[in-house]
Amino acid sequence: MPGKHGDDILGAEGGELIFDAGASAAAAESSGVGGNACRMIGWSLSGFQKVGVLTNGATGRSWRMASDEGPNLNGWDAAPPPLGFLSVGFALAFAEEIAALARLRKVDLGTYGIEVDNFYTIEGRMRDKTMRGGALPVVVSIVPDREIDHEAVVGLVQDAVHVASVTGAIRGSHVGRFRAVLNGAELDLQHAKPTGALPTDPLPNCAAFPPVGATDILIPNGWSRKSESPHPLHVSAAGHVRSDLVLELTQELRAPCGSAWRFRAGGAGAPDAVSYVSAGIGFCFMTQMEILAGMHGVNLDAVRIVQDTRFGPGGASSGTGRVAAFEPVETHVFIESRTASPAQVVELIDLAERACYLHALCRTPLKPQVRVRDRIGEAG
Repeated sequence: MPGKHGDDILGAEGGELIFDAGASAAAAESSGVGGNACRMIGWSLSGFQKVGVLTNGATGRSWRMASDEGPNLNGWDAAPPPLGFLSVGFALAFAEEIAALARLRKVDLGTYGIEVDNFYTIEGRMRDKTMRGGALPVVVSIVPDREIDHEAVVGLVQDAVHVASVTGAIRGSHVGRFRAVLNGAELDLQHAKPTGALPTDPLPNCAAFPPVGATDILIPNGWSRKSESPHPLHVSAAGHVRSDLVLELTQELRAPCGSAWRFRAGGAGAPDAVSYVSAGIGFCFMTQMEILAGMHGVNLDAVRIVQDTRFGPGGASSGTGRVAAFEPVETHVFIESRTASPAQVVELIDLAERACYLHALCRTPLKPQVRVRDRIGEAG
């Protein structure tokens, strides 16, 4: 594993980690995405630190988000790890769908807690180029604040989770599609290509810009609880669900134990579920590239991505009653390097896709598990 990775650019900036990016050049570049598409323009800053602008065609909103890694990867711990964004997005999406289905069935849940636990596996060794990241079924826990019919609540939550927008990503096997450009020349990859045309290199849009209207959407929140799970990676997001569906979620890296973060999610003043999930996928893939490049001596002067995700609407919240569709993640990678060969970059992208836990989650059919608990984290 590399030493302390790069410069602490996010820490030196000391500003908001998530804020409205509607006036940014990256958002303008993404303004033509379709109604069910979420486009991420992401770029590396230094080490494991990276920034993304997420534009959701369904909401018309754009958000700037930042990610880093903690001490387990010798990062600066200046922002949450990629996996945390996905857990937060899942928690919000499930809460929204539970609320919609409860309204349709005229069930009053009152206020309640929700916790989403994601578990990931590792096979092989990254140094030997044999690593495969894996994903296990997500666990969705509901914590009522009053006496309820547990069986009825479990049934409602199971039905809501089944038709949630994000569940489409884990319902089938969705292998990502990739393009790569090295120093302006497109490479011949081993993966299926995205269906659309190669977008313009986002380099002119990958510049810092000041926060707009940010109000502590994302802040540090101490240290995570240690996981009792035997799995090597355990990430959770938990909080209470209010009637306005604006969630204050504590995201924890529980194995290996790391920092905790407080996210605001939902409503007009914070990102939506699909944007959070899409950011997690893009950031995770970029992290795997960064680790592998450092480990195998492949110089990457700059890495940028244009990623498109397409989630169908939730069945209860849209009124269709149908399960949500999902299309394979499409990623266009733009790399600048003074020394890396095309063959090295082709191999690097292949290895990063196999190592990426969230591409593994999308290509692995998983059935969510639903539980009713007496308190947050009692079985975590």
